[in-house]
Amino acid sequence: MPPQRSTRTRLRRVGTMMRTLRESADKTGYDAAERLQCSQAKISRMETGDVGVKLAELEALLGYYLATDEQRTRALTVWKESRHKSSWSRFADALTERFRAYAELESDAALIQRVDISLVPGFFQTENYALALHKAAPHFPSQINIDRAIEARKKRQRRLDDDDPPKVHAIIDEAVLHRLVGGPEIMVEQLQHLHDLSRRRNITIQVLPFGAGAYATLGGPFIMLVFADPEDPTAVYREHLGGGSWVEDPAEVDQYTRTFDDLRKAALSAKESANLIREVAADLDPR
Repeated sequence: MPPQRSTRTRLRRVGTMMRTLRESADKTGYDAAERLQCSQAKISRMETGDVGVKLAELEALLGYYLATDEQRTRALTVWKESRHKSSWSRFADALTERFRAYAELESDAALIQRVDISLVPGFFQTENYALALHKAAPHFPSQINIDRAIEARKKRQRRLDDDDPPKVHAIIDEAVLHRLVGGPEIMVEQLQHLHDLSRRRNITIQVLPFGAGAYATLGGPFIMLVFADPEDPTAVYREHLGGGSWVEDPAEVDQYTRTFDDLRKAALSAKESANLIREVAADLDPR
């Protein structure tokens, strides 16, 4: 895990601390909203790190929750750290605000677990595959933004080459291997890259075969980010067309954790999956 946490992780930590203090003080979100004269939705977004907390708001809530001197000092320290500008802000022309927040959290995750049902995960996409995907969505960002989006994707992928890379466990539907994104030549390149990645010690790729039948996440892909520091709870990001949404409620996160474990058991082993990826690539390549 990188020694310096991202802005998003710090915001999340401030929010987690405030939620814990609120619950310990036996206060509701409505109570906190009344204290700040704001909406409950704002309190919720502050506690999940979706929005920043102003110093005056933080001080008011710390007093309202009867925080100890130690808790106050800790909260103010993390709050000051969260004021640093995000390294992902320069991609505002290529990524949505919510996905920039995701990219920040991803950069701090020690373990990334994801389920993909229709496309190769962005972490594993070749440049040609990614470009073909963008060209297939003409109603989304312009050519200039496509270039920037691919640059942002490369920035994310460089984490895989870090001295201390995250562990990545990806479960992909077999349909992903057969969908000809960009044509046979681009798809062969992508599948070969996927096979090469599967040989890395920190990467596990499992294919969920057609024979597995229906499964819980056929409605959409999701990603779980697990952090080395126990102060940072696991977060789930659900992807959909044009954006995504967060799941951070512990009970819901637990449901996704159990679902991922079920899919892991239903999928082919890593070795069987690598063999299948190689076979599909060979069928597409007549040479």
